[in-house]
Amino acid sequence: MNLAVSLLLVLTGLLLRGQEGQRGVAWALIPCGIFRSVDFIDAWNGPWPIYALVFGGVDRLFGVTLIVLLVLRLMQTSTLRDPTL
Repeated sequence: MNLAVSLLLVLTGLLLRGQEGQRGVAWALIPCGIFRSVDFIDAWNGPWPIYALVFGGVDRLFGVTLIVLLVLRLMQTSTLRDPTL
């Protein structure tokens, strides 16, 4: 399931990359999907617990960046629709 979510995030980012105005969201989705699986390396008893410790939370950083970009995009489109705001 984690691998499916990671692939979904990366593929969505690749699809959005070509659309105008969505490039920032796309570039936040792609690393979020890549680093999402890294968070679970230690749970899989992988050989790199230090790697998982250092890079494990990076997906959350890109996730927060994604949320901020989406909120800014939403605010921009709402002010374009109603100029009195």
